[in-house]
Amino acid sequence: MLEPDCQSYRVEEYLWEEQRSPVKRNYFKGQVYALAGGSLEHSLIAVNLVAELRQGSKSGLLALQCRLVS
Repeated sequence: MLEPDCQSYRVEEYLWEEQRSPVKRNYFKGQVYALAGGSLEHSLIAVNLVAELRQGSKSGLLALQCRLVS
């Protein structure tokens, strides 16, 4: 089994590499984590779901003061 790469990055290193990388990542306390990839299908599902929830806001989740986040 392979051990994870535990290299610590400086903010400047992360920003320099992030500008040139086709893969987007998060930086937290010196560690770099890959972001999950999105797709057109995923985006359409999310937008349609929010639209449906907003449409029924008078009696739906938003009437209960729920907030939608993605």
